[in-house]
Amino acid sequence: MRIALSISAALVVCLLTLCGCNSSGGDVGFSRSADKVSTGSTKDQVRAQLGEPDARRRHVMRGADPHNTPELTQALPVGTPYETWVYRRGNTDYLFYFSSGSNAPVEQWKLVARRMVPHGKE
Repeated sequence: MRIALSISAALVVCLLTLCGCNSSGGDVGFSRSADKVSTGSTKDQVRAQLGEPDARRRHVMRGADPHNTPELTQALPVGTPYETWVYRRGNTDYLFYFSSGSNAPVEQWKLVARRMVPHGKE
């Protein structure tokens, strides 16, 4: 009987580990892939690594804003257009910010900043 319980407990632990469960509620595999995306990546490179985003939003930099990362505020002058890609995984939103220092077409914009936030806190 004890052996059966020990085997059952070991199976549960293995299944939880294989499922990639973590305390943040995010997707461990996606998080690892997102970590490999570097600043300067093109939209095509990010799309190839992570797939299509769950949402896209266009903005114009308006200066210091609690919704912006400090890196984004430092990287973009006021008045610069940028686009946010949102990937929702579990309880975590992965935000990727694209822009261009020139008048490049939107599809040629590159990654200028990124961050992870609890879902709904962007």
